[in-house]
Amino acid sequence: MELGATLCSVSKPSCSSCPISSQCRAYSVFQENRSIPVTEYPTKVVKSKPKLDFCCVCVLEIQIQENNQSGGRFVLVKRPEEGLLAGLWEFPSVILDKEASLAARRKAINLYLKEAFHLEPKETCTVVSRKELGEFVHIFTHIRRKIYVELLVVQLTEGGTIDLFKDEAEDTLTWKCVDSDVLSTMGLTSAVRKVYSMVEAHKQDLSVSSNRTAISRKRRFT
Repeated sequence: MELGATLCSVSKPSCSSCPISSQCRAYSVFQENRSIPVTEYPTKVVKSKPKLDFCCVCVLEIQIQENNQSGGRFVLVKRPEEGLLAGLWEFPSVILDKEASLAARRKAINLYLKEAFHLEPKETCTVVSRKELGEFVHIFTHIRRKIYVELLVVQLTEGGTIDLFKDEAEDTLTWKCVDSDVLSTMGLTSAVRKVYSMVEAHKQDLSVSSNRTAISRKRRFT
């Protein structure tokens, strides 16, 4: 670090004063061929531009009722064992190769949910709410990904997608349903955690709004 700061600068290296010039590969090449200055090293690697793609993420929350208590479970999907983020858990998502409208994104998600979970509004489930939560950009090593996030809350209809909750062999499990307590303790990627933070913020806003409405109504009737 001292040499780099005082002698071996990028633009004006002082090889004649350098105590290790005899061991320097760049200086050795320069001695053999004066047309190749030491400033040619280290060679600059041309960085390739990251690939740009788009991803629509659907945070699927299934409302269930057990022992007269209602609650929700989130569906997580396991990524393939090879490739980007291999074997990690994430919310259901679809990769797109170009920018798409909200209608086009929801069409892609609907098709995915139908093929993966046999989940179809009005037929196998009732949509409680569906809300677009926003978007953000996440950068991987070689991918710049724009991620659109929506929260889809459904209730199962009788004889519908109850198969979602059937147990599978652990070694073949490619999806699972977890509640918020389990989800918060899982080893999730930063992008998945960012998505879930958006969900939590949205639910917090709903809670605050609901409390304000309840207080307002109470004041009107007292």
